[in-house]
Amino acid sequence: MRLALTKRSGDATRMLVHLAGLPEGTRLTSSALAKACGVSAGNVPTLIANLARAHLLDCTPGRGGGCQLARPADQITVAEVVAAL
Repeated sequence: MRLALTKRSGDATRMLVHLAGLPEGTRLTSSALAKACGVSAGNVPTLIANLARAHLLDCTPGRGGGCQLARPADQITVAEVVAAL
């Protein structure tokens, strides 16, 4: 059996891996996250909304806001990311 990720789940996984590599508490805006991960800026808000709804991201809107992992990276699985999307 072969498992293949969709483009959306691959993009979301790449975003979470990037956030996991940052110092704890670092928040990135959606545009900064899109640029750093090579994800289309138009897709990032939808991905962020789905990941936040699944309690994988903690996002703060407005000036000085951004997204960070909602819990430690070692407690997030790829299965959770795929299920969130």
